[in-house]
Amino acid sequence: MKLNYSINDIAQIVQGEIISNKSCVISSPIETVSYDSRKIIYPSNTLFFALIGDFRDGHQFIEEAYQKGVKYFCVSKKPVSAHFPDACFIIVKNTLESLQELASFHRLKFQIPVIAVTGSVGKTSVKEWLYTLIHCDLQVVKSPKSYNSQLGVALSLLEIQAHHQIAIIECGISKPGEMKILAEMVKPTIGVFTSFGSAHEKNFKDKTEHLNEKLNLFTNCSTVFFNTKIKLPKKDSKFIPVEIKKYSSFFNGIESFSSHQKENASICIALAQYLKISEYKIKENIAHLPRLALRMELIEGKNNTLLINDTYNADLDALNSSLEYLHSFKNFKDKSLVLGIDNIKENVLKEIKKSIGKYEFKQLFFVQNEEFPSTQLFKNEVILAKGSRKSHVEKWISLMQEKKHQTYIEIDLRILKNNLLFWKSLIKKDDLLLVMVKASAYGTGAVKTAQFLQNNGVNYLGVAYAQEGIELRKNDIHLPILVMNADENDFHHLIEYQLEPSVFSQTFLEKFIHFLIQQQVENYPIHLKFDTGMKRLGFEISEMNEVLDSVLSQPEVKIRSIYSHLADSDNFENDDFTKHQIILFNKIVKEFESKIPYPFFNHIANSEAIYKSEELNTNMVRLGIGLYGMTQNKKLSSSIKEVLSWKSSVSQIKKIKKGESIGYGRSFIAKTDISIAIIPVGYADGFRRSLSNGRGGVFIQNQYCAVLGKVCMDMIMVDVSAINCTENEEVEIIGKNQSLNELSKKMDTIPYETLSTLSSRLNRIYIED
Repeated sequence: MKLNYSINDIAQIVQGEIISNKSCVISSPIETVSYDSRKIIYPSNTLFFALIGDFRDGHQFIEEAYQKGVKYFCVSKKPVSAHFPDACFIIVKNTLESLQELASFHRLKFQIPVIAVTGSVGKTSVKEWLYTLIHCDLQVVKSPKSYNSQLGVALSLLEIQAHHQIAIIECGISKPGEMKILAEMVKPTIGVFTSFGSAHEKNFKDKTEHLNEKLNLFTNCSTVFFNTKIKLPKKDSKFIPVEIKKYSSFFNGIESFSSHQKENASICIALAQYLKISEYKIKENIAHLPRLALRMELIEGKNNTLLINDTYNADLDALNSSLEYLHSFKNFKDKSLVLGIDNIKENVLKEIKKSIGKYEFKQLFFVQNEEFPSTQLFKNEVILAKGSRKSHVEKWISLMQEKKHQTYIEIDLRILKNNLLFWKSLIKKDDLLLVMVKASAYGTGAVKTAQFLQNNGVNYLGVAYAQEGIELRKNDIHLPILVMNADENDFHHLIEYQLEPSVFSQTFLEKFIHFLIQQQVENYPIHLKFDTGMKRLGFEISEMNEVLDSVLSQPEVKIRSIYSHLADSDNFENDDFTKHQIILFNKIVKEFESKIPYPFFNHIANSEAIYKSEELNTNMVRLGIGLYGMTQNKKLSSSIKEVLSWKSSVSQIKKIKKGESIGYGRSFIAKTDISIAIIPVGYADGFRRSLSNGRGGVFIQNQYCAVLGKVCMDMIMVDVSAINCTENEEVEIIGKNQSLNELSKKMDTIPYETLSTLSSRLNRIYIED
């Protein structure tokens, strides 16, 4: 979100009254809004809306937001100004309505097509799938996750920026009158109606009132695509029916999709064609449609089971979709259903049983009053767990889940997105962005991080080895991938998985060309690496003519890029060597541009050099560890944040008496009575043995707790004498109190090495909006 409104602007838009002290700068630009004090990332340019809900009053969290650095607030209750000496407040009647007014004003600034998606089920899938089909041709902004409420739609609209060419906004309602508000905010030009079912029906007089409420969204749309199963009250030429059979030729990549999913995919295909996306592009992207609706979650269960966690609700329409999804898993012979039926009316339960009767199950359980089936009953099967929140089926999911390591890595994708936007702001508008995801994306998890980058406008990915690229391809990553350290044993895999090798020697080039001749492949993309001073892999400048001759005479290869590595870019006191490398590189590029009859990319800037990208004659930059929040450049350090936290929990508390020893080799002897906490992390996880005996430590309750004794393979013991510590309490290894850089220094290494040695046995948890 990058709004660039002043407080004065916003006050006028929402017709609010400004109350501020002289020290508050009301002309400062507001770039983002927040309503949750826990999720504030960049406080200095944030406007906090104190929303009043059924269970919480945002005014209670103003002080917490203020302590985090927020100075601008939109409130409906006048604060005690003395408590917030340098804050500025906009006083309004209703903070949610004011946020909606701001969103409506922001929406009208952009004359772009806006697609509004609604329906009882399938809204989020259609939004995400449509994005997948069109984002390669259009700059698209879309609602985050399932942001479709009165609040969520407003936040989604505020994401629109000047470079976007089209918006996809998801809209949901639960009671009369809501859709009119959303329609006024969104002002959609194109509509999508995915399905019409019984969700929230009890809040309306009858089905007719419910349907008409949904249709309010499309009043001013020029075109509306809808599922033919929806019976519209009257014919209107702007409503375009979509049937599966018309698009069956597109389904080659998604044969395992259920009929519900194919209905949604058909709507997306029809709309993509309406937006002039070529049939070739649609068919190419159709195989990359995200496999799951976002509310479902796949979890590894005990006894070789796979759990489909869909414990969001027990709505009949959603159940039918979930049942089809369950039976799409062909690699599991046995399928079971665990369904929570608390508070379900008898007539609805009758319909549910009718739907269930269409399928075969190995086991079927109706759960009431938390009387869950034994976990021992399930083995080698896929299980759908579904039910309303009042059924608490998620408790059974927790029992069935394969237990993970107590120590885990937490990756904040919200910070990752803000870091990415910051780095993008530094490069030239037309420059391409290549992001390195080698070494499991610097510890953040290659697949999930690559999926995030693919959905956020990155042009290229870089890996160290072919196997890393293969893993990404097997997980629906279709961005171009540069493999920096390919060898001749990888040639078959490079072709099979469409991976692009770095070519660094004449020998390697000749062997690869010979292989391509055997395979009858032409114009295969390669990346030529030149050594301009790093003295690692790369052609020497003296080999330029030989390389040019090979490339020009062999139709089997085509240069996709020429690149080099900077050796000293983080030396901010003397950049003479970096300038020398850039001069050499520009000479190489110029020579190739004069001889090669087609365009290609060139790149030498890494994270530390990107801020100088305007001085470089390049059209691509490589972003590495800087994306994840690490930089040695003080000018940049205030603009990016670390995305990764490393956490654990206390396994046990022990009392140690004076004279007793701790750990292997009895290297620590207690001089007084102390308390220690045993934490399940060790050198097998990446917490080095060099952190033994007070060299390293962790934070519990925001207090530093030094390591006592030697670090074990799977455990450490820390001093908790100064705090009232309990078992299962959270432990911070890397986080707000101890940065990655600080821990790396204690281990006599650099952040790169620390991240690359984080064990794969550590579970990765991703935080999203």
